[in-house]
Amino acid sequence: MPAGLVKAFRTILVLIELANEMAVICPDAWLVNFTNLAVSSSKFT
Repeated sequence: MPAGLVKAFRTILVLIELANEMAVICPDAWLVNFTNLAVSSSKFT
């Protein structure tokens, strides 16, 4: 299974919950997710 898909399975529910809270508390805010999976998985190649 691709590493990106595994990461999505681990984080998607948390990000949805965070986005829902942000929509109520700060609807004009942006959520920027800086993730570089290529760097974290390069040690396995």
